[in-house]
Amino acid sequence: MTPGLYFLAMGGFFLDNLIGVIVKGIRRENRATTAENWPIVDAKITNPGCAEGARRPGVTYSYAVNGETWYGSSIGYPFRDAEIEKARSALSAVSVLRIRYDPADPAESRVLNRDNPWLPFEIDHDPY
Repeated sequence: MTPGLYFLAMGGFFLDNLIGVIVKGIRRENRATTAENWPIVDAKITNPGCAEGARRPGVTYSYAVNGETWYGSSIGYPFRDAEIEKARSALSAVSVLRIRYDPADPAESRVLNRDNPWLPFEIDHDPY
């Protein structure tokens, strides 16, 4: 491959990645914005997910809507090693999480950082 073609191929790769990051950011923001209008309920943290070796913090939780129990989970952005122990301590000290659920589909829920200011990590609303 000539240097010019190599440069064009790498430029295309860069643009593909940049577009992917932008689309994911828009989708993440849309998911969080949609949840702002949903009702809030307290959820029980069933598993604070800062396991050994895990670089992405998270929580699993259960909540009740109209007498029925639902389950959800949220994951945060990757941690640096120095932050993992701080997050593990903060999560183990709390058993309740404020979540928002979709009234049309209570199985759909979101954790918003503004509802849980004590949460030691930023929620990733589109982690996949």
